[in-house]
Amino acid sequence: MIGIVKEVFIPEEYINNILIDVMDCTKIGFKVMLDNNEMIAVIFKQNEFNTEIFKDDIVRLIQDNKTKEYVAIELYDGEDYEW
Repeated sequence: MIGIVKEVFIPEEYINNILIDVMDCTKIGFKVMLDNNEMIAVIFKQNEFNTEIFKDDIVRLIQDNKTKEYVAIELYDGEDYEW
């Protein structure tokens, strides 16, 4: 699924039912406008790839074949795709 990042955010994260400081969070969230004009929010564990994704970047969301949940996000590098 291809989309454009409309917002990048740090979601609230809790440990033992206590809200932790944003600087200690290990997750990152994205609000993505899909190519069918549907807006979705996805949250992933931060890694070296998804922390380099910014607002207005074109991305590819990767789904698990069985659960259909989004399991990863990556920058879209296709040359044949136009908005």
